[in-house]
Amino acid sequence: MKNGDTNKFDPESISYLNIWTLSWPVMVSSLGFTLLNTVDMFWIGKLGHVSVAAVSIVGSLFWLLMSSIALVSSGTVAFVSRAAGSGDSDLLKNSISLSLFSSLIISVLIVVPSFIFARQILGFFGAENNVLREGAVYLYIMLTGFPVIFIFEIFNNAFFGIGDSKTPMKITFIALVINIILDPFLVFGWSFFPRLETAGAAIASVFSLFAGFSIYLLFFFRKFGFIVPAVHTKIFSQFFKTGVPAFFYGITRPITGTLMYRIVALYGTSSIAAFGIGSRVIGITFIYMDGLMIAVQTFVGQLLGKKDPKKAKKAAMRSLKMGYSVQIFTCAFMFLFSDKIIAFFNTNPDVLLSGSSYLKVIGISLVFYPLSATFSAVHRGSGYNIPPLIASVVSNWIIKLPLSYALAKYLGLDYTGVWIGIGFSLLIESTILAFYYKKGDWSRHSVPPTPCI
Repeated sequence: MKNGDTNKFDPESISYLNIWTLSWPVMVSSLGFTLLNTVDMFWIGKLGHVSVAAVSIVGSLFWLLMSSIALVSSGTVAFVSRAAGSGDSDLLKNSISLSLFSSLIISVLIVVPSFIFARQILGFFGAENNVLREGAVYLYIMLTGFPVIFIFEIFNNAFFGIGDSKTPMKITFIALVINIILDPFLVFGWSFFPRLETAGAAIASVFSLFAGFSIYLLFFFRKFGFIVPAVHTKIFSQFFKTGVPAFFYGITRPITGTLMYRIVALYGTSSIAAFGIGSRVIGITFIYMDGLMIAVQTFVGQLLGKKDPKKAKKAAMRSLKMGYSVQIFTCAFMFLFSDKIIAFFNTNPDVLLSGSSYLKVIGISLVFYPLSATFSAVHRGSGYNIPPLIASVVSNWIIKLPLSYALAKYLGLDYTGVWIGIGFSLLIESTILAFYYKKGDWSRHSVPPTPCI
């Protein structure tokens, strides 16, 4: 494979148009993944708030399991983008093969104990027995597709790293269409299909992602051919040295998010359902910034590969401005139409009340999100993942959890106190990341763009 074939993306052009050209397919891909969850929740919402609560709890747990992907994805982003920027095709091939091989091994190691202890893990949430019964079935089915989902995401990161964001978009769109078609048939038993309810939604999700994964393999082999993993001790060590801090960064938010369900459960099933719906709505608002984050990572990685940190900074600042150009309006919309947004998913009065307050509080705090997203992406693109880890630990463990519990339990704010704690943690995380970005260690950090084959 010739070097020129792997790097059609031009990191030297950091115009707003070029940033947008790279990021909009990522936004469409993120929208697709978000809609996969949202479509499930829409149909599950028709089954009642018990089903919504069950899927919400499993969704939080599954998010926690998926955070382990950072062990591989962070190295994939840093190594692939550096290799593409430096023109080292051997490092590029080896980085991708190492990523795929590692993702398969890690995903299997996660699935086995999760299957064994699924019911005990779900029991931690303290939800009612009927919620846990539905949640267990949903979780078992989702776990069968976990390796596919894991590798699917690594494929995305590899293609993003070389500046190809359109291939992931196309494949995600195909998976989304399959999921949308299957959901009502499997959930409600339309036509000759059996009525499977929440289990049907899980089957639809797993099948659609497996179909997308199969197509991804065809795209991948067409672009790179068959690659045998060449695991060298030095690069393997450095690969995971980059990934371990990213893993602990990535796992912090899901763990504390899971614990937040435990706090929210104190205020009933309706509050759990509201939190689950609200979290999915918030996920939709992240779509625009998700695209810009991938663009920042790619620009930073490739420009540092070309040893040009000044242009990397310029790309980050332009992406930040683009983020705020939309985020302000998104926050305002969420605040003003919170009750109507929640009602789209569930009309239970208690769910409407708590869900609406969640969107209003979080809608205000999300004005800080472009800062944390951009500066986190800069560090990920450089492979320097310690600052995002510090910001995540402080904001989630030291701020969000204790503050949310204190406001809810001791100041009598109930679930509103939980929402305020979450919002304040976003401000703290943004502040810490801005400090480290200004300090500039990321621009001097190096991952090993050295020959490894």
